[in-house]
Amino acid sequence: MLVHAAAGYGKTTALAMTQPPDSLWYNLDRSDHQPQVLASRLCAALGLTPLPADVPAAGEALAVEMADELQGRELTITFDRFQQLGDAPEVGRLISELLLVVPGLSVRLATRTRPTLPLERLRLEGRLIEVGPAELRLDRDEIESLLASTLGHAPCGPKIDFADGMLGGWPAAIHLWLAGLDGDDLMTPLQAGKPLHDYLHEELLDGPLSEDKDLAWLVGPGPIRERASTPERRWAMDLLVRDRVGVLPGPGGWYVHPLVSAFLEMHVAPPRTDSNVVPMGSEPEPEPAGETHGVSICSFGGLSVAIDGVTVPEAAWPAAARRLLELLLCLPGYQATAQQAARLLWPRHLPRSGLNSFNVALHGLRRLLEPDLATGADSRFVVRQGRVYRLRLEQMTCDVDEFTKLVRYASRPLGDDAAKHLENAASLYRGDFLAASGDEFTQEKRSRLRRVMLDTLERLGEWHAEAGRTPLALWAYNRLLELAPHREDAWARVLELHLGAGDEYRALAALQQCEQSLEAARIEPSGLLRELHHRIRREAPIERQYGTTA
Repeated sequence: MLVHAAAGYGKTTALAMTQPPDSLWYNLDRSDHQPQVLASRLCAALGLTPLPADVPAAGEALAVEMADELQGRELTITFDRFQQLGDAPEVGRLISELLLVVPGLSVRLATRTRPTLPLERLRLEGRLIEVGPAELRLDRDEIESLLASTLGHAPCGPKIDFADGMLGGWPAAIHLWLAGLDGDDLMTPLQAGKPLHDYLHEELLDGPLSEDKDLAWLVGPGPIRERASTPERRWAMDLLVRDRVGVLPGPGGWYVHPLVSAFLEMHVAPPRTDSNVVPMGSEPEPEPAGETHGVSICSFGGLSVAIDGVTVPEAAWPAAARRLLELLLCLPGYQATAQQAARLLWPRHLPRSGLNSFNVALHGLRRLLEPDLATGADSRFVVRQGRVYRLRLEQMTCDVDEFTKLVRYASRPLGDDAAKHLENAASLYRGDFLAASGDEFTQEKRSRLRRVMLDTLERLGEWHAEAGRTPLALWAYNRLLELAPHREDAWARVLELHLGAGDEYRALAALQQCEQSLEAARIEPSGLLRELHHRIRREAPIERQYGTTA
């Protein structure tokens, strides 16, 4: 069973209420990304014999090792928060192989993002039950009961209609909408600074729509695919549907959720005069008088700031100002409320103390970016909009902002112009995002940008290889392997390219590096790598080289 929906649909609650007796509930976290870690923990939870130390780290091998003791058992395992794993294909292979070799095993899985499992095969075999937003939403009676318990009185018809129609029975959206209601205007909770607005901003504008300034195409009747008329729009549509963010199934395809449509209209329509909503693409704010400075922020490989081309020395950075800048670079829309920033930066402080620390950090950051800022003058770069403080990257240059734009608008399949965009993006990636920061709030964006970089290099390598540009293809794949030395598929492509060019010497050197990297990661070479090994070292039997027996 796959329970796949955006945050706030009650996936965990639905699975908990239907958890079979004598079954295993497993809460996944980031450390389960490695299949051997997950397999070892499952063995402990299920009372199985610990895995041998020399078992290969491949998902299939781990599943086969566990299968003997699971034969004959009727077992259900529930995996919650699968999205915590990120891109974990070997974990997907571990679970899919267990389903194949253990007939009595059933898996229930809750996730916000598409899992790395062979869903199409399971669907064709009739072994997949899918539960999505349409099944998890509240019906009208449940909505009326929720509104009554929250409001303390029987809700009026328009509020029930709004929660049922506009909010689509989305449990989290209804709770956040109720928290932001103020008076009789049912649209007030969609204004900037309200909990529902901030939630939608984080879910949508920090994902596939993070750098898309033209959002108007998403708003309209009918399936989204009818309006996805360009490669960039189709790419964004695929991500929305894949991760079930702001979309619902309907006749003929997927539709934008009515609440999301209303939210997007507020970002693409002209500013309303009766609210403090600040839409994307609105007119820039008046610039304060006085001397202006050019600011450049570099966040790949570490954080540095240059003012008019001169890098700010490390000693001149107030620590609190640095962390506030790092936080704003990580958050959707590069913005946060004072309370949100204080909670993330100083979680152990009392609320009042945290807000005081935030004000000190804000003052230091503004002074750092604008050394000549007069007392009481408005900042050009860190502005307040309602309850929100926003970093105005449109007034600066920032490598991560430029990187995201270049990748976002590189069409699929690649052409000359799109490939140039990707090459320029790759040149900006000088190391992991905010690599020196140990704050937890940097981890998600750092991991996401690394995945984007790996995908960028893989696309470039394949494009150059297909066109016969071997040196450029090797550059892309070798750069990829610097970031992910355990990628067997990339090593295989490097070996194939060297052999195709007749360069056995470099192929042998690459093979030695490959063997060392896989051995360090305790990964058993795949069949393709074994075949390439045999081609390169014809005099050494492959079984003896890897220490295996027939």
